[in-house]
Amino acid sequence: MAITIHCDNCGRQTRVADELAGKRVRCPGCKEPVTVTDRTSRAQVTPPSPTQKSSPKPLHRPFASAADEPDDDPTTELANPTYNTYTMDDYTRASNPGRIRINLIKYWTSYPKWPTIWLAGTLLFAALIPLTKGAIVGVMLCGLLLVLYWIRVREHFIHGCALPAIVLNPIEGLVAVSTDLSTGEGEYPAVRILQQPLHRMTGGLPKKGQRIVAVAIYEQDPNQTDYWANFHPRLVACATTNVKAIEESGKTISEEDWTELEQMLTRVKSRQPGLYRLWEL
Repeated sequence: MAITIHCDNCGRQTRVADELAGKRVRCPGCKEPVTVTDRTSRAQVTPPSPTQKSSPKPLHRPFASAADEPDDDPTTELANPTYNTYTMDDYTRASNPGRIRINLIKYWTSYPKWPTIWLAGTLLFAALIPLTKGAIVGVMLCGLLLVLYWIRVREHFIHGCALPAIVLNPIEGLVAVSTDLSTGEGEYPAVRILQQPLHRMTGGLPKKGQRIVAVAIYEQDPNQTDYWANFHPRLVACATTNVKAIEESGKTISEEDWTELEQMLTRVKSRQPGLYRLWEL
């Protein structure tokens, strides 16, 4: 069962899980809190307090621990309330989860470093087994690390946050990705410029300025709880050959998000790889 709620702030209708009745969720359109009223199609928007920041063009952002904000579950009409992972914490939810099923071969050819290292280690230790029985431990360890790596990649693209990205230099493989590093309160806009294997993208090498979609997971700062230390994007088109899935992921990014990324880039004077925390500029 599902409940349809209506955001009075932006007018967007959203279907949420039945078990969220009586709780508050964030509207996927304007990010304002909406109360899920049991068995009704409308819910009232709680207006922000005078000291609360709001943005007419909110960025996609991850949300803080559910234990810290139990009423702000960012469940949307596409969200799956079940969130059990092996390599990621189950307390942080993406506002726009990627839901991309990776193609193992496609991802391997795009990002070959770690899967190649763990596979090579497994094969090397396997070859040494006739010489020393201790090599069995090496086979088991490298094999386990390879399996955990693929689980991590799978969960990255299913549960990570889908973000807008723009090609800066197709020859050098430079892309810019934007997000809000906030863990729930305040606004911490950031742009990350990094190199990606654009020549491996499904559909061929993109053009300069082309819009593409990345899926990112976020890195915690042990000394800071207001915002994430960094985020780590990977390109959807470098992880799957499913053209329809790539197109659908692009539809989850609003025009406002693309425009905001372009505006944020005007504040970043450098085009060198790095994380640019705009609230500090």
